[in-house]
Amino acid sequence: MKNQTVRISIVVLASVLTIALSTSALAQSFKQIPVKGGAKMMQIASGGHSVWALATNGQPYIYQNNQFVLANSRSLSQIAVGGGNVRQADTVWALDSATNIYRASKNGTSWVFKQMPGNLDFIAVGIGYDDNCHPYEVWGINSASLIYRFNFCIHNWENIPGSLRTLVIGNGDIWGINSSDQLYRFDFDTFGFTGYDLGASPATSVTAGANGVWLLSCTFGKFEVCQPYQYNPGMQMFGELQTIPEGLVIVDIQAGGDGAWGLGYHVGSHTGAIIRFDSESIGYQVPGTLVSISVGDGGGVWGLDGAGQPYSFTTP
Repeated sequence: MKNQTVRISIVVLASVLTIALSTSALAQSFKQIPVKGGAKMMQIASGGHSVWALATNGQPYIYQNNQFVLANSRSLSQIAVGGGNVRQADTVWALDSATNIYRASKNGTSWVFKQMPGNLDFIAVGIGYDDNCHPYEVWGINSASLIYRFNFCIHNWENIPGSLRTLVIGNGDIWGINSSDQLYRFDFDTFGFTGYDLGASPATSVTAGANGVWLLSCTFGKFEVCQPYQYNPGMQMFGELQTIPEGLVIVDIQAGGDGAWGLGYHVGSHTGAIIRFDSESIGYQVPGTLVSISVGDGGGVWGLDGAGQPYSFTTP
């Protein structure tokens, strides 16, 4: 009788745990966020304390009072937000289709986008740890793949040796990829980029956050197929990530202070999937489907669906 009671207790406990885990997983989901005026979004950017988005006409919107509202009527092609913490607000930078550079600031209840010197094709921002002239790390790449870093003491850009097609700022690091799909990391001591050998694997995209640096190496055919890697700081090398849920292909990973997240699809059906990685880098699927995702450093996890509707990750 005692053994039977134990077996019954184990079954009951397993059932309770299954229900609890299922309820917890279902409670974690992405919730659609309204846009005042009903505009469709093409980009969303989550920072430390704020979330911004660009409408399909390029106009910038900011999240406030549980909705996105128009911040300025200027037409932009990219917006970058970040660097905020308990001591300073986020910095907000943007580019337009003519490669002009803008920095946003609040004037009363309005947002002003002031044109800054130079021209860039890509811009990225994050918190600064280096010196007083860089309270934020603001980096950009121009049409010639030249790299620039903004110096707040001289209010202008400094050229950084090397050439890149993209870069990312995260957790105090700067990582970049050049036109030959080679990976680099910026060394603040030598003030230059150091290359990382990935063998025959091309570096397609890289992202960095509080729980590590993540890399995707992709091949493109009828469908995009990507192998995820994670950086091992002890060994100073990237290793293949083997913790993707079975039957899923990851095509994008974004990381920040709010964790690491992936977008992918199910093999066979090719329906979309959202993957959340825990602190042990184990991925599990979250309900919903998104076409882009942005992970902040405190501003939360946000995404857009195929119809340009913004979503925010919510937990109980």
